[in-house]
Amino acid sequence: MSEDKSVQKGLREDELARMELDYHVLQQRAAELQNNFQQLQALLAENDAASRALEALSKNEELLLPLGAGVMARFRVADKAKVFIEVGGRVVVEKSVADAQAVLKEKQEKISKTIASVQDELFAISRSLQAIEEKAAKK
Repeated sequence: MSEDKSVQKGLREDELARMELDYHVLQQRAAELQNNFQQLQALLAENDAASRALEALSKNEELLLPLGAGVMARFRVADKAKVFIEVGGRVVVEKSVADAQAVLKEKQEKISKTIASVQDELFAISRSLQAIEEKAAKK
């Protein structure tokens, strides 16, 4: 009979060790997803700022443009109809303001969908972590 108890104890210990490993893997993935979520939120904010700047472009003769590190310069707008936009791979093309707004809207939709996907995965991981905690508490 004592062999049965030691076998059961060994099985419980193996299962607890496996649960602990699964728990740590899930925590690590959740941390990665949280980092991705923050980066996506920053991209979304940047995209929104660019869209607002395009709107301001059509209404003003001069704009304040950031040069970096909190430094700005005043610029006169030479052409309100065309802007330059990066289309990927550091390739920049000239587009109309309307086309640039359309590109920004498309990017916003993609980023929003990705954010929703990340949130769904974070929620699923949270449920899995909770299930592991509950199962470990019963052991």
